[in-house]
Amino acid sequence: AIIDRWHSLAALARQAAEPRRVFLVAEHGGRIVGTSLAYPDGAEAVLSRLYIHPDAQGGGLGGGLLAETLRRLIGASACRLEVEPRNERAIRFYGRAGFA
Repeated sequence: AIIDRWHSLAALARQAAEPRRVFLVAEHGGRIVGTSLAYPDGAEAVLSRLYIHPDAQGGGLGGGLLAETLRRLIGASACRLEVEPRNERAIRFYGRAGFA
């Protein structure tokens, strides 16, 4: 139910339309292979989500999408995010990107 609420077309449209939010979509061969959503929160940025389709992982798309998302949050002095503690692959990804 929570996934449906977060990712319904109506929810995504609302999120994409919110001012100051960065909502990016990565497309390859006519299909969506990644998305990101971030927003400013005071002096910091919050990375709400960064998803890469499993078939597109490992080729640099995630790092590129993360960099572009953060680049668009001009003036943010830091970025915070939450990662499921059991998601070791994501933790390694964010560690390589400089997150602690």
